[in-house]
Amino acid sequence: MRYRLPATLSVLATLFSPMSRASERVEIGPKDTRDYICNVFEINRDVTVGTNFWTQAARGGKFEAVSSRKVRVASASSETAARELYEFYQATAPHYVGADRGKSLFSYVVQNCVDDPSSTRGVKVEALSLERYRPLTSAGEFIDFFFALNREPIPDAQLVTLQDRLVRLPLDSFERRDFVQARATTIRTQAKITSAGPVVLSSRAMGSYRPYDFEKDQFDLGEVTNVRYEYTLPTGQAGVRMDPVMPRFNLSDPAGLRFYKPKNQDEAKAIEKVRLSGTATMRTYIQPTKAWLDNNVPSINGVIAAIELRDKKDAVLLRSVAR
Repeated sequence: MRYRLPATLSVLATLFSPMSRASERVEIGPKDTRDYICNVFEINRDVTVGTNFWTQAARGGKFEAVSSRKVRVASASSETAARELYEFYQATAPHYVGADRGKSLFSYVVQNCVDDPSSTRGVKVEALSLERYRPLTSAGEFIDFFFALNREPIPDAQLVTLQDRLVRLPLDSFERRDFVQARATTIRTQAKITSAGPVVLSSRAMGSYRPYDFEKDQFDLGEVTNVRYEYTLPTGQAGVRMDPVMPRFNLSDPAGLRFYKPKNQDEAKAIEKVRLSGTATMRTYIQPTKAWLDNNVPSINGVIAAIELRDKKDAVLLRSVAR
């Protein structure tokens, strides 16, 4: 069976070169309404650095490598996702040294594609003032937020260890049972009174957005969704009194949010100046949709409603809000 490349991928095939391949990617289109996880075969694995074709080529946008054997694809259906991923491989593999030139059969490239349970694509953003978003200011608040949002049953013992990995359990079986039950009751009581509403995540600005694009006069903020675990805690808060398991956030951004056009050149210069300074912070305003345990890791799904860049004096340099 022959596959005809879509227009986007056909353009990719001509654009990719060893010099440009790292920055080229396929953007998400209007028909890409769902996210799918595609299981793939390893291609061109480099054992010295732990990468392969997928982790090198699928760097974000429509195709994003979750691991060397899994790729997240934004598409219209699981069947379409599998076909488009194979077409991406055909168009892209010839431009990677050591790859198999894009000639392998479909059955040796893509195994299957299934719904991504962490996806929030298609979720509409509610119009809220930014003052209604609650900052998470301590390790304890992060895990309490997960407990408040979670609707799946979690055993008492697991609740306790999620809240504090270093908790000391009594050696006596009966004392341990009573201790766990009492602590779990306290956790569930706290979860009922903790807000599960919108929150603010803070992260280092370094690496959160791309250099200024002079051709399009804009900044690409898409790395905020790619760097899923890089939120930070206020200085001195991590590990205070307890050591919770920190939740993992799976975030998606509405169309139009990820690109920011500065009002003038002075604004563009100010934003570019702090991009690699290490002193600026990104604030990501999240509307949560779901909390769940993913292989025993607390995971929170959410959609980004706004992104702010603030300098070391907390002045707003950039604000992009979903419309």
